[in-house]
Amino acid sequence: MRGNPRHLRRNRLIIAAASAAALVAVTTIGIRPARVEIVPGNVVPSSQASDIEALTYLNDSMMFKARRTGPSGPFTVRISYNDGRAPQQCMASLDLDEVLHRMVHAQVKRQLSPRQAEAEFPVKLGTLQLEDRISRAPMPAFTVRTRKDQPAIALIYDQVAVETSTPPEVFTKLGVGCTALASK
Repeated sequence: MRGNPRHLRRNRLIIAAASAAALVAVTTIGIRPARVEIVPGNVVPSSQASDIEALTYLNDSMMFKARRTGPSGPFTVRISYNDGRAPQQCMASLDLDEVLHRMVHAQVKRQLSPRQAEAEFPVKLGTLQLEDRISRAPMPAFTVRTRKDQPAIALIYDQVAVETSTPPEVFTKLGVGCTALASK
């Protein structure tokens, strides 16, 4: 079914970028690539921001979930905390106050090996998973890492890792929750 537009669209998701709030990674449905080259300076979208139907971000202190029913709809956000804070729920803007755009349009600074990314970015911020409305399935999760002084983000999926231009504050904004993301 190579000519089927749905399959062609899914194949375009093979190269996925996530940024923070940014993602850049490579996903392959059922096939593992031998070596993927990601060119520094390129903006590699995993999907159009309007195609993202759900976003889940987990870290040691919270779980952030956002879901919408269509490309023009706002997100329903639910946040639960592990540190005793009360859970939050709200309606958020179409782009989660620009967080979503920064996650799916990450500019690649450089490609790294997963081992190099873990050594240069020793702090694990969390795990990010996106679901797009075309495939109706979650993309594989991305590990989000930073340095102790948090000047930059590295994203890792399987055997692909990249440093991105996405500022770590994008992920911090998710932790702030409804105060930062609620529809205005």
